Amino acid sequence: IDGMQVVGADYHTTASREHYADFFSKVPINKSLPSILIKHVPSNVDMAREAGINLQLSGHTHRAQMQPVSFMPRLIYNGFDYGLKSSGPIQVLVSSGVGTWGPPLRVGTQSEIILLTFE
Repeated sequence: IDGMQVVGADYHTTASREHYADFFSKVPINKSLPSILIKHVPSNVDMAREAGINLQLSGHTHRAQMQPVSFMPRLIYNGFDYGLKSSGPIQVLVSSGVGTWGPPLRVGTQSEIILLTFE
């Protein structure tokens, strides 16, 4: 899109590192152009960084959905549990989303929709 590469990664296809590597072998990323990866789970950020992705947009964590277990996603996803974080040249934005998983309630976390404006 106007010189920007936008890539979507299927949830199940990229669940394992092996399948994720296969995904990137089939999706050529031009490292000289800006790129955005839309991937449900904020996992294996190192692989996206190595592939040349500049910005990854993810969700999945629901920001732990219920306190006091907010530390768990932080451990599981190596710090990429919520908000905007960086790992070298890649930035990862993780939203808490609008829905729930399991019980239909949230305690101590907010639903959100993120609006991005690029200039």
